[in-house]
Amino acid sequence: SPAPQAQVPAAVPSGGAGAPAELAVEVARAVASTSNDTPSDAAAVEKHSPLQKQPRKRFSKFPATVQERIDTLKARVKSDKHDAEAWELLIWEVKSRQQSTEISEILHELYSEMVEVFPTSAATWRGFIEFEMKLGNTADVKSMFSKCLLKCKNLDLWRTYIKYVKRLNDVSTPEGANEVKQAYEFTLDHLGTDISSGPLWLEYIQFLQQTSAHVLFAQAVAGNEESAKLMSIRRAFKRSVTIPTHSLEALWRDYEKFENNINKQLAKQIISDLQSQYALARTIYREVKKKWEGLKTTALAVPPRGSSVQYEQQSLWTKLISFERSNPLKLEGDALVSRVALVYDQCLLCLHHYPEIWYEYIVWHADSGRTDRASEIFQEACKSLPLCVIIHFAAADFEAAQGNTDAAKKIYEALLEKGSDVGDAGIQGQIWIQYMRFLRRTEGAPASRKLFLRARKSESCSHHIYSTAALLEWQNGKDVKVVKNIFELGLKSFMKEADYVLEYVKFLLSQADIANARTLFERALTVVQGGNAKVVWNEYL
Repeated sequence: SPAPQAQVPAAVPSGGAGAPAELAVEVARAVASTSNDTPSDAAAVEKHSPLQKQPRKRFSKFPATVQERIDTLKARVKSDKHDAEAWELLIWEVKSRQQSTEISEILHELYSEMVEVFPTSAATWRGFIEFEMKLGNTADVKSMFSKCLLKCKNLDLWRTYIKYVKRLNDVSTPEGANEVKQAYEFTLDHLGTDISSGPLWLEYIQFLQQTSAHVLFAQAVAGNEESAKLMSIRRAFKRSVTIPTHSLEALWRDYEKFENNINKQLAKQIISDLQSQYALARTIYREVKKKWEGLKTTALAVPPRGSSVQYEQQSLWTKLISFERSNPLKLEGDALVSRVALVYDQCLLCLHHYPEIWYEYIVWHADSGRTDRASEIFQEACKSLPLCVIIHFAAADFEAAQGNTDAAKKIYEALLEKGSDVGDAGIQGQIWIQYMRFLRRTEGAPASRKLFLRARKSESCSHHIYSTAALLEWQNGKDVKVVKNIFELGLKSFMKEADYVLEYVKFLLSQADIANARTLFERALTVVQGGNAKVVWNEYL
């Protein structure tokens, strides 16, 4: 989501389940309630319930050859849920068949499963929504918009949203025209700086021009409706001709024509004042256009697998982000933040599983003093990458640095609750170790020792936990007896672990305790076997 958070359309209708302004704020509330995304967008709106999953349907009523292909594709996605090609082919196979009630139910189920696996796929959400719109399932469409719109900053998806708003409202009435106007402005506030947003600006301006001033600005002072309409059109034009888009020159020509039709003498002055900004936008457009070339903006987000295509896409996104962060348009304040944040958000639609992109985005906000937004994105990152311990560690450290110790502890506890899901015993052990170090820094020895007792009882307890606990005691208390007691306690379970034995030996030697070090070597050599024995012998000799 962009930062600073744009406000949802201000006017909320008093009634009507399908009103778009109500939908817009429901969009914000639903996303904020499920992912902590853009809470300011949801400050005064009502939470929307999620889609209800339908019972699983068996594939049937297909020709034998089609059924065979479907079964093969289903086996592929079962084996690898991120098999993007299999998902797309599976949807196509079902969608291309003659629709019936049963096939529609099957397609609904497939779409539901696909957006669970690829929640940032705007193309999938759009296909799902358009499918439900054709069936007339207004409630489901409304719920889907509330779940995906603010998460997926994609023009095609958002233009589908505008289409939906128009479908629900009569623009010949003041209420309906105002709802459509708010939908356009809501969309442009979020996506108006996209390089492909030109047609949307043209469409919005055309809507303003073609709608009666007495309908669109019925709330204006009597006699001032036409003036309000002209000011609104001029404001839209002025914004659009300073943004590098594919339609920039067309917008400029239309703007010149608009001003000249009103007052040719005044037009010269107004256009002259805006000429330098337009010229800069044209120059930057040629550069930014090159940066967008090659980017697969609708690619399904899959975890990094080391492919050359993934590497190339990450490189292209990184270059685009770097270019936008250099501020070639010489923007200030919120305008710059909004533009750069949009590029990051669009990048994460495709590189959703890349912790380095999330972290870079967070640091960009934090370094500029936007710590609240950085904290929100950390929460989004942890939810999006629930098994990435590195991003969780970084989030905990960030919260601790802001003085939010309890929030940091919750992050560690959440990781511990995941157990083996986060990885093998080594990774689980690292979580205990990081948590112990964190508590030692923030709450002191008692809290760290208490956690050590918990860690000893866990199934993932490794010798690293014992050696860390011992060395933490030495670094902070310098009590040799306590350190030795912890190391000796660990020997009861890890005497055969060469690394643990050598860590203990290293400590003893640092204290010039040669006798006990020699004794420890001899004790260990009576039980260690194989490669471990060779390592211990080499160190002993």
